Amino acid sequence: MHLQIKYPNHHPALPYTIEEIYDAVKWVLQGIPGTLSSHETSLSAPESGFVKTEQLGTFLNEFAKTLVDAMNTNSRGRAPASNNSTYASGGPRDQKCNFDGCDRFIRDCPGVEEYIKQGKCRRNFEGKVILSSGAFVPRDIPGRYLRDRIDEWHRCNPNQLAAL
Repeated sequence: MHLQIKYPNHHPALPYTIEEIYDAVKWVLQGIPGTLSSHETSLSAPESGFVKTEQLGTFLNEFAKTLVDAMNTNSRGRAPASNNSTYASGGPRDQKCNFDGCDRFIRDCPGVEEYIKQGKCRRNFEGKVILSSGAFVPRDIPGRYLRDRIDEWHRCNPNQLAAL
C-alpha cells in the first residue's frame, strides 16, 4: 500500500524495483527498533535496479525473518491473548450473562424479561436492553451487572417505570 501511495502513476503490470520495495519495507518497519539493522547488509539493492529470481527468494526470506523478529519484539511483555476455543465452537462458555450473571446470553435471560414486565427496562429496535425512558444505562452508575445498574438508576430516579 505504501508503494501505491508513493508511486501513484506506477502501472500495475510493471514490477517495482528491489530498491523501491526495500525503501517501502524500511518505512513500514521504521517504528520497530533494531529489526532492520541486522538484515540491511544482505538486503542491498542490485545495480541493475531489477530483481532476479534468486535475489527475490533471498529478499523474501530475509523479509520474512525481519517480520518475525519485529512481531516477536512487539509481542514481548504483553499478556498472551486468550484463546477460548470452546466458546467460539459453540461449546460451554465460562462467561456469565451481562444482565444478572446467569449462564445464558442476555438475549435469552429470564431476568431481562422479568424486568421488562415490571417496566424497569425494555429492548430497543436492535434488541439491546435500555432504560424504560429509551436511554442506555449510563456507564458511570456503579454495579457489577446491568441489572444492578438499572436498579441503582431507578433508586436515583423514582417513578420512571414504563407503562405496560
